[in-house]
Order: sequence, then structure tokens, then C-alpha cells
Amino acid sequence: MGRPKAVGLRQGGKSSQICRIKLTHRPERNTETSSLQDLQHAMSFVAQGQNKFPRPDRCIQDLFTEQAERAPAALAVVIGDRELTYGELNRRANQLGNYLRELGVGPEVQAGVCLDRSLEMVVGLLGILKAGGAYVPLDPTYPAERISFMLNDAQVSVVLTQTRWLQTFSMQPVKAVALDSEWERIRQVPDRNPKNQNTADSLAYVMYTSGSTGQPKGVSVPHRGVVRLVKETN
Repeated sequence: MGRPKAVGLRQGGKSSQICRIKLTHRPERNTETSSLQDLQHAMSFVAQGQNKFPRPDRCIQDLFTEQAERAPAALAVVIGDRELTYGELNRRANQLGNYLRELGVGPEVQAGVCLDRSLEMVVGLLGILKAGGAYVPLDPTYPAERISFMLNDAQVSVVLTQTRWLQTFSMQPVKAVALDSEWERIRQVPDRNPKNQNTADSLAYVMYTSGSTGQPKGVSVPHRGVVRLVKETN
């Protein structure tokens, strides 16, 4: 196993202070758990950019957008030798969010996420939230029966993924969007901030249990729950 990849998240407007999270590739940690933890890390980072900690009645995407507008040139995320400023990350998330709205993603609509830890995953999570939807992490190594159950149970119609995982969804009744091969088309979509249609009680993500004692069960978490969780752990 190679050295863990560090993802550096810089606090907007304060280049001398860096909030760094390390995303370590561990085979025993599945995509579902990793995506949830990454979202919580990202929320911690967004919160640190606020003058005071955000109230729990705010939506995740609004907190990020405000930060991007305050410090668009500040470095937001670094993964290996790749990086994005707040402005760049916000524009890409906006383009994806507007594209997903064209595909029907909106409030209380779940979209699947099957992406490696990468800039694309950060853009993907923010894009789904900006569209107004909620994300459902999917692990491509799971049996087809489990993936099919989760997609059906969460009523997922769109999955963000990569070219190498497209085959996983070829037999599923979903629209699989490979961000690595389809980005040239997505980048043609306007990069304006999608109008927020959510409230703090809108769904942010759905996490499925292991299902070791039967069928996996989805646990639904609203924006309010994510913001409150981060507040309590900082």
C-alpha cells in the first residue's frame, strides 16, 4: 500500500491556517462509510470559514456558497497534485447541480454516488446538494443484488460515477453519469448558483446499514442533522 493521500482544505482568506484532513485508502472501509465521513469533514471545514458557527437551520450548500463568495481565490481543496479554489469548486458544483436538475434531481430526490476519493467526489457531493437532492453512497464491490435493492429502495434514478464503474450499473434502471468522461458536456451548463429549494429539514443523505441480519435499511439524515453533528464535534 502506498502512502496515504492528504487532502488539504484551506480556510478561506487565511492562507497561513490550514485545516488538513487525511483520506487514507483502506480496503476495509467501504465507499458508503468513506463518503459520509468525507461529507462531515467538508462540513467541518465550511463551518470553520464562518465568522461564527452556523445555526443548525442552514443548508449545507448555502454555507459553502457563502464561503466561496467571500474568498473565491482561496485554495479550497488539494488532492495529490490537483487543486481547486473556492471559486472553481463552486462553479463546477453549480454546473453539475444545474445539469442534475435537468435530469430531475431536486428536493427529496436521491442520487447515487459511486466515485473514488477525488476532486470529482467533492464536486459530485456538492453538485447533488446544489441541485436540491440527497446523496446515497454506493460501493461498486457490493453484490449486484444489494446495489439493486439500495437503488430501488431509495428510488434512485441518477448515479454519479466513473467510466470504470459504468458496467456496475449497466443492468440497473438508472441514468449513470460518468463524471470523468462526460465533464466536457456538463461544463457547457451555466455555472450560476442554483436557487436553493431546500430547508434545514430537507434530506441531505441516506446511509444504508450493513444488512448483516437481513435487508439493509436506509437511515435518512436532513441538513439540520449534519450541521448539528458538526457543531457538536467541534
